[in-house]
Amino acid sequence: MILAPYRETAQCLHLKRERMSEYLMKWKKWIALALSAVMAVSMLTACGGGGGVSGSLNVSKMTGLLEDAGSDAVIVRENKLSTAVTAAAKNVASSGATGSASRIVAENMGWTVTNVLGELVNDIKNSGAIMSIGTSVGITYVVEENDLKTNTGVGLLGYLASNREQIQKLGAINTPEAFAAAQILMIDGALGTVQDISGNAVRFSYNAAAKKATTSSDTSYWVIAIEVKASAL
Repeated sequence: MILAPYRETAQCLHLKRERMSEYLMKWKKWIALALSAVMAVSMLTACGGGGGVSGSLNVSKMTGLLEDAGSDAVIVRENKLSTAVTAAAKNVASSGATGSASRIVAENMGWTVTNVLGELVNDIKNSGAIMSIGTSVGITYVVEENDLKTNTGVGLLGYLASNREQIQKLGAINTPEAFAAAQILMIDGALGTVQDISGNAVRFSYNAAAKKATTSSDTSYWVIAIEVKASAL
C-alpha cells in the first residue's frame, strides 16, 4: 500500500519527461524552421535590390586590343582616374541616375570641360602650343551593361573615324575593354590633326578606367572614362 503512491509519482514523472521531450522536439523543429526562413529571406535580400559598385577595366586586355589593331597609342596607368570613376559609379548606384557621372569625373580630375578634342585644339590655337606640360582632359561615357553585352558591331566609329580600319579590327565592341579601346583609337586618330596644327610639337598619352554601377532596381551601367594627357616635345 505504501508503494502505490510512489509508483503513481514515478509514472507521472515518466509521462512528464516524455511530454517534455516531445515539446522540446517540437520546439527544435519550430526553431529550425524559423532559422531556415530567416536565412532564406537574408539570401533573397542579398541576391537583389542592394546595388553597389563592382568590376574594373582590365587595362592589360585593353592594351592588347590596341596593339592587335595596330595602334601605337601610349597608355599610362594612373590611379587618380580610377578614383574619379569610382566616385561617379557610386553616385549612379545610389541615385539610379546617370546624368551626373561626367560632371563628377571632371570635377575629381580637374577638367574644365569634357570635350577632349575641343579643349586641346583651343589650347593650341590660343597659345600656339599646349599651355602647360601635363595638360589633362577627358571624356566620360555611361553605358548600360545589357546594351554593351548585346552589341554585335563597331558602330558608327568603325565607319566614320579617321582610323576606322583599326577600329574595325576590334570586332564586336561588347566589353568595357573593347569600348575603351575604340574610344582611344577614335581620339588618337583625330588628334593627328592637332599634331599637324602644333607642328608635331605635342605628344599624347592615354589612360582609361571603368567601374560597374548597379542600382537598387538591379540595372547595371558601366562608367567608362578616357583621359588624354598632352605634353610638349
